[in-house]
Amino acid sequence: MKNIAIKILFLILFFSCNVKTYDPYYYILFPYLRKGFNQPERVEEIQIQYKWEILSLELKWRPSRDPDTNSYVPYYFIYLYFEYPTRELLYDKKYLIDITSNTEYILFLGDFRGVLYFMITSYDLGSESQPSEIIEFRIPP
Repeated sequence: MKNIAIKILFLILFFSCNVKTYDPYYYILFPYLRKGFNQPERVEEIQIQYKWEILSLELKWRPSRDPDTNSYVPYYFIYLYFEYPTRELLYDKKYLIDITSNTEYILFLGDFRGVLYFMITSYDLGSESQPSEIIEFRIPP
């Protein structure tokens, strides 16, 4: 009887909540409910430009949409690799260099020379998108 009452209470709470008012902790505490949520769009149309005068790279991309709310995704994860990433390294957070809410990012390189690989994902407080294409950029000598 107690289990049935808990399940009914849980269902009432679940269906009475508005998706837009969920606190970020909701997604941490109830990860099994996220299975029904759709992943945000994959990051597309990435452009990269080397700024010689300030020794930096400027990354720009098209904003992604969250299919559940039809609004723009609030966060983007930028990953940086020094060698072409294998499949198991794609979402590894030790390669995550920054989280931004903008659709452009500047990375200051200093005197680094060599090849860099970038991947960007969109994140909507519930799930992370599929990875973008791996962008390879060779810093000119």
